Amino acid sequence: MLGSLLGAHPRGVSLPESQFKVEAMRGGVIDASAKTRAHRLRHLLRSHRFTGWHQAFSKVKAEDLEEASYRQQIDLLVSAYIATIGKEDADFVVDDTPSNKNFFLTLSELYPEARFIHIIRDGRAVANSVLQRDWGPNTSLLAAYWWQYHLAHGLAAEKSLGPERVLRVRYEDVLDDPQGELAKICSWHGIEYSERMLEPVANTLDVRAAAFNPLAKRGPQPERAHAWRDTLSSRQVEVFESATGDMLSYLGYETHFGAGARSASKRELVLAGAKELIKGAINIPLYYFRRQWLKHRVASE
Repeated sequence: MLGSLLGAHPRGVSLPESQFKVEAMRGGVIDASAKTRAHRLRHLLRSHRFTGWHQAFSKVKAEDLEEASYRQQIDLLVSAYIATIGKEDADFVVDDTPSNKNFFLTLSELYPEARFIHIIRDGRAVANSVLQRDWGPNTSLLAAYWWQYHLAHGLAAEKSLGPERVLRVRYEDVLDDPQGELAKICSWHGIEYSERMLEPVANTLDVRAAAFNPLAKRGPQPERAHAWRDTLSSRQVEVFESATGDMLSYLGYETHFGAGARSASKRELVLAGAKELIKGAINIPLYYFRRQWLKHRVASE
């Protein structure tokens, strides 16, 4: 959602997810010849995960890709994508690939001029969201550990790179005051604020992202901030808070149970483990068939 808002800036572009940036580096490929790197990128970009890049990739000349440094190869793809959406005069691009948070330092070395936004959200809301998916944790207990694991990368990056390179933004603040938060981000990044970022028609997503995250296309919805209170049971919230300790408080979120939260009992641990196994087994084929359906849907559009 935030990536879509920022990408709606007259001088900005929001890119489709691009996990291939880092995936193409693995296995020593980054130190290989340009042709080897180009081959690796071609292989990755054939995946339906990167449907939003297919048109742009088709416009990049093979000889250009095979004679470029790794950064130049990525830049060629980005420039081609910008051309496909007709915003060649853009001054900045927004890349909201979720796994970026795990590689802020790596991406910082690849793009020394890049800045990073670490957006955080109430862990209980994150749990409520992920429990409804066909991937990820299936219990509030595992969701608590899962949330902290992913949160740790962003917090470490904040400490390592400093506030000039990494800006922390709260999801709830964007929902409550989108104009104020967007203005803050623009000021931090040194660009002029534009009301266009709050125009729904301007906040578009590529087909695949819109199918996976339909709510993101609708822009800020204040009621989403606390929807978890009506969905999670009191016990789910208590188990979550017991497993996360003071983390919610560190981030400025008020807890319901605090230090008095009762941890999961032996019986609850057994049931949680069983649920993870059973739902996990069910979700694997659901996940596969949903991706196949999405692949055909994207291809048809």
